[in-house]
Formats: sequence, C-alpha cells, structure tokens
Amino acid sequence: MNARDRSDESGISGKWAQLSATRLDWAFHAYDRFIGTLSEETRSHFATGDKKGEAYVVVFGRTQVGKTTLILELMGVAPRHAARVSTVLRGRREIGKSATATAMEYRRSPDDRWRLKWGTEQTFDDDAAMEAELAALREHMSTGRFKADAPVVVSIPAGCFETGEDTGPHARMLDLPGDNPREGAEQKHVSAMAEKYVPNADLILLVGRADSLSFLNSATLTLPGIQDWRIIPQRFRIVTTYSFTPETQRRLVEACDETLGPDFFRRRLRQQIETFGRRLPEDEVPSDLLFPLEFGKSWANQAARSDGFYERVNPVVAALKRQLHHDIKTSATQYERLRSAIQVHVIADNVKRACLAGLDAALDVGRTTLNALENEQTQVANRMKAALGKVEQLADMHALEGGVAKAIEQDCQQIGDEAKARGAKLIGKLETNRNSFSLQIMVYASDLLSKAVGYRPQTRHAECAHFWTNIEPAEELTQNTMRDAIQSEFRALRKKLEGYFMDEYFPNISDDFTGDKALLNWAMTAAAHAARDGLVAHWQSVANERFGRMKREQALAVSRASLALHDLEEVAGRVVAQQEAVAKGERERLEFCERMDRDRATSGAFKAYLDEAYLRALRERMRDAYEAPTPAQSLLMLLSAAQMGVERKNILAGQ
Repeated sequence: MNARDRSDESGISGKWAQLSATRLDWAFHAYDRFIGTLSEETRSHFATGDKKGEAYVVVFGRTQVGKTTLILELMGVAPRHAARVSTVLRGRREIGKSATATAMEYRRSPDDRWRLKWGTEQTFDDDAAMEAELAALREHMSTGRFKADAPVVVSIPAGCFETGEDTGPHARMLDLPGDNPREGAEQKHVSAMAEKYVPNADLILLVGRADSLSFLNSATLTLPGIQDWRIIPQRFRIVTTYSFTPETQRRLVEACDETLGPDFFRRRLRQQIETFGRRLPEDEVPSDLLFPLEFGKSWANQAARSDGFYERVNPVVAALKRQLHHDIKTSATQYERLRSAIQVHVIADNVKRACLAGLDAALDVGRTTLNALENEQTQVANRMKAALGKVEQLADMHALEGGVAKAIEQDCQQIGDEAKARGAKLIGKLETNRNSFSLQIMVYASDLLSKAVGYRPQTRHAECAHFWTNIEPAEELTQNTMRDAIQSEFRALRKKLEGYFMDEYFPNISDDFTGDKALLNWAMTAAAHAARDGLVAHWQSVANERFGRMKREQALAVSRASLALHDLEEVAGRVVAQQEAVAKGERERLEFCERMDRDRATSGAFKAYLDEAYLRALRERMRDAYEAPTPAQSLLMLLSAAQMGVERKNILAGQ
C-alpha cells in the first residue's frame, strides 16, 4: 500500500513539474506571434536568447583590452584560479597577442573537467591537454582549415568558480575576437558568427580601454548587430578596462572632497566618451549603462601601493561589478524578454531615427548625383544644339556655291564693261600726238586698276554678303599682280609709239593715227578682259578655299553633332537610371517610415496577444481540470491555471 502511495506521489510530483515547466508556454507563443507581425528592422532588435533563464551575453572589443579577464570575472571565476584559467585559454598564444582563436562561447562545466565542443565535444582532465587542443584550434583557424557555423564552446571546470553569494551569474558568454582580426579567415568567421548570434544576445558588452575610447565610434563598430548600439542601448553595456590605472584618475580622486560613488566616475566617463565622438546625452544612453571597471593584475598592483587610493575607489568598483552581475542575471529572465515587447514603440522610434539618418544621407547623395547628371545632360544638349546649328548654317552657305560664282562673274563682267565704256570716252578725247595716247593709257590703266583692286564681292550682292564677311588681308587681290596683267595689254602699243621719230600725227598724209587709235581701243578692251578674268580667277579661288574650309568645318560639325548625340543618349540613360534610383530610395524611405509607424502603432497590441493566449491556455487548463480522472489531477490543473494567472501579472508588472 505504501509503495503504491509513493508511486502516486511520484506521478503527481512529475505532473506538477511538467505543468510548472510549461507555465509560460502560452506567453512565449503570444510573443512569437506578436514579433512575427513586426517589420524585419524592428524584429531584429529583440533578443531571442533561450527560454531556460540562462543569460546569453556577447562581449565585443579590440584585441588586448582585457575581454577574457573580464569574462572570467563576470562568470565568477575565483581570483586564485584566474591565472590558471587564463593560461589554458590562451592556447599557447604568447602574451601581447589575441588569445581568442575564433568566436568562443564560455560556460561553466557541470564537473571539474574541461570541455571543448569543436565539432564534437571533448573532455579533458588535464590543463595541458586542454591548452594543446586550443593551440591546435588556433592553427586550424589561421590556416583556413577551420570550418564551423557555430562558436567553439569552452566549459570551464566548476571548481574554478566562486561559491556562495559571490558566485557570478549563470550565463553563456560569447567572446568575439578583437575588431578587424589580423587573419582574414578569422575576420570572415567572426563576421558570420556576429550576424548569426548577436541577435540572440540578451546583453552585449562593448569593451575598450579607458585611455582609447574611440572604440565606440561607428566607423570602428563594424560587425553586424554591433554598429547600431545606440538604437536600443538597453541591450548594451559600455565597459571600460584600466579605468583607474591612469595617473589622471588618481589626481581626480585626490582632488575630490565628496563621497565617491558610481555616478561620479560615470559622469567622468561620459565626458571622456564625448571627447572622442558625438554627443552622448543622458536620455539616449542612461548613465547606468556605463561601467568604468578595473580588475586583474593592474588593480592588484594598485592595492599593493597602500596609499589609500585603492581603499577609497575599490568599493565603487565592487558596486559597479555587482550591478553588472545583476544586469546580466535580470537581462535573461523570461519576464524581461516578454516585457521588451511592450516597449516596441521605443524600439521603433529608435530604429526609425537611426535608419532615417542613413536613408536621408543616401538620398542626398543620390539627388546631388542626379542634379550633376542633369547639368551634364543640359551641357551636352547645348553642345549638340550648337553643332547642329553649325551644320545647318554651313549647309545654307553651300546652297550659295553656284550663286557666289555667278555673282563674281557678273560683278567682274560689269567692271570690264564699265572699263570698256570708260575707254571709249577716253579714245574720243585723243589728240593727234603721242603724249595724248600715253596720257589716255595711263588714265585708263590707273582707273581700271583702282576699280579691280577696290572690288569686294559682298558689296554688290546682298544674298552673298554673309558668305563674304571678314575678308582676311591674305585673301585680297594684290595690286602688283593686277597692274602687271593690265599693263601687259598695252605693252605692244607702247613699243610702237616709242618707235616714232615725231610726236605729231598727220592724218592727212598718213593712216597711223587711225590705226593706233584702233590699237588703243583693242588694248583697252583686252585690258578690261584681263582685269575681269584676273578678278574672277582670284575671287573664285578665294571662294573655293572658303567653300573647302566650310566643307571641312561641316564634316567636323557633323562629327561633333553625332558624338554629342551619342553622349546625350548615354547621359540620358544615366539620368533615367539615377532618377529611378532616387525614386526607389524615396519609395523605400516612405515604405520604411510606414513600417516603423505601423510597428509603433502596435504598442499595446502585445497585451492583446497575451490576453488571447492566456485565455486560450486558461480554458484548456479548466477543461483539463473538469475532465481529470481523479480529484488530485483536477486540483493540479486548477493550481496550474492559478500559476499562469500569477505569471501574467508578473509579465505585466513592468508596464
């Protein structure tokens, strides 16, 4: 009978344990449903962690800032075992180089043996064996032979930890190698690990030396999930190491008459951070997220000085460590994860503010690029317009080619005809002596030369005037050439006149006067024809040269117009592409704002999801209680229902 009673008690106890373990399943179901309704931008900022109440902490910082030492202290490794554990974890890596071979997840071992999960889990009773295996891991990583899609898990022997009240929080701590590892294989692996596991973290510690605070600049924080720490700073803690080692801190403490506390050093740290980057307002990053710490050998050396500095400051350091322990513990509680969903409007606002800055900056760049392209398009269009105008202008000129030649012939013919008419008048004035002949030849030749040399084609035909603008000196007819052409026609007559013995003619006894007069008329006509032909030949040659030059210019203008057209089509394509890019950026910005506004509008909706899930689970428990085969099991169902009610109050207590 007693055996049967113990069996019943065991069954009831096991059933209660099962019900108690699942008392928040309904809440997590509501949480998952609610988070699924949010945009990816907002959803990515909610920690997933695990549902076992074990904190998942990511520690990030540059090489040689004391991350590993900080991790060991936060996990509660006893000071007497700290050197031993640190030596093993270095994996034979010399001092001064990063001890972390890859993304390492540290845990407490369930017993006093080392455990290393690298593909398969291995256990080691001996420190040297664990150290050798970590060295092999480093070698595999540096040569690119290490392939893993999860962090290497290191379990530290349980005997290395403090016991009792001083024990550290039970947490899994992911140690990411220092930013920009030297080996490319490490960098690639660490980036992949950050992208995959940082979103799961309940808390992220940004660790850097107090004398090198530029580690918080956005250009330095390049790993996925790390660079946006200002969006949801509650998931982050800023931890500085070697915070009290600098002599300036000692002088600051000595000059301070007030009671020292965490706020005193946090204000100082905030001022120093703002010196290295942008402003860090209290409402954006509250002071309780800042942790100036000191530990390890450097702090032990301060204690050894026995000058009162350590004794005055160490209580503050201890208080900060206790608060960081507390933050790690509470960050992973089931209630905190669920309560975070209630603050979705805060996260949405922060995400929107941070992302809009980047989107607007990108849009500004895109619009500036578009404006430059449109200006380039205008310039190319003007270039093509000018080239086409030149082509059209030269084409109009070519239409005059026949007209220009005809006009030259007409002009020159008119000059010749006018010269012949002038010659007829001069012949009518001849006297019967040689001097009269010489005088008329001189007057005629001079007048004809003046008319020929003074001729400009544009003066007689208005339709050709534009063609003949800007006649260059080199294009003008030379006086000597025309003079020689005219004078050559009178050479025979002059020679004949020079052969006479007497100056006077005797018409009554000789026909010489009549004959020479006829010769003079013939010479004047020949001179007029020579002047006409010389003028036509000269100015037609000039016209031909101009037309040739115009043809070359036209060919060049056509080429330029063709090139400009090609350039215009090319830049037009780039303008259209850039317009589409800007329009796409504007749409993305609008859609992003709409998503964030929708996310923000869901503030308070999580409570409705909780209520719906709670009522459903409550009805199931009540039904199970009603249908239970025994009163004891029915009571268990009722107690479980009451327990769920208590948990609901706990979740909503932080509103």
